[in-house]
Amino acid sequence: IHYLVDKGGQFCTDYYGMKHELIECIKSEEVFVDLNDDVQFRKEKLSDLLTESKVVVYFPDYLLLVSSRQQLINLLDYALYIRNIGFFILVLFFLRRTSIHLEYIERKEKVVLISGPWREAIVYVLNIGQKNPHYDRIFEKQFFDLNQHANLPLRGFIDVLCENFTRYQRFTEDGQYQIVPTEKQKQFLERIICGEESFHFSEVGTGKTKVIMPL
Repeated sequence: IHYLVDKGGQFCTDYYGMKHELIECIKSEEVFVDLNDDVQFRKEKLSDLLTESKVVVYFPDYLLLVSSRQQLINLLDYALYIRNIGFFILVLFFLRRTSIHLEYIERKEKVVLISGPWREAIVYVLNIGQKNPHYDRIFEKQFFDLNQHANLPLRGFIDVLCENFTRYQRFTEDGQYQIVPTEKQKQFLERIICGEESFHFSEVGTGKTKVIMPL
């Protein structure tokens, strides 16, 4: 892997103006079940939620695809470790979508904790302040904009969804995507969208054999 960062300063503690580890300045609202089987909420520093995990991106699209929120927390810490702001922004986009609430401790009394390009990155992800066309051009390639297909007929819309789904799969030896939705799967997706009642799904299995089945 080639780190697209400044090789001379990527491991310096105050690189990019940060004298504190940013992963310790972000808190997350976490859900857990207590001994009485009651759902509780608790704020945790992201630094206290770190574990070990592995994420793979596939040729030729190299789109980020993670199977759990825990992997996103680990990737955010890795982006900070190699001082790669672009990677940090991408992972933070995904993490915000899977979190109840993230809190950024920008200042503690008179001490500034989050500053420089890291603060600008967080402001960009939160969509506050001035627009950043440069970042927009970079990250629009990683996200699928449903709004631009709003006027398509339903079947055409489903075809577009399935086409974008394949981009998250690896290439096989014959140069095709590993998983391509079949005609029956497209019909089932159409049935879900047009159904008068909501479909409920359940996860079955673990690890690589985990599948999601309609109830």
